[in-house]
Amino acid sequence: MAPLLEIDHRANGGIDVSLMWDRAADTLYVQVIDWGTDEDYTFAVDRDHALDAFRHPFAYADRLSRHEPAPLRRSLARGAQTGSR
Repeated sequence: MAPLLEIDHRANGGIDVSLMWDRAADTLYVQVIDWGTDEDYTFAVDRDHALDAFRHPFAYADRLSRHEPAPLRRSLARGAQTGSR
């Protein structure tokens, strides 16, 4: 069984946002992919702020990092954007 579970996903205006749970580490992540700039950011978030971070990820911009591993493969998110998921 894969350790990552996508809890929620949304796409709007060329930006995908995913809320994921790493089962092994028991850690929540928010991933933001901006297909217009071809950039993606992932940050860990505590349980108390997970839904807010998912809904408003740019309010958590100080946590955005390209150095943390992106737990969701971009190809899966790209499929969701094009409707082929």
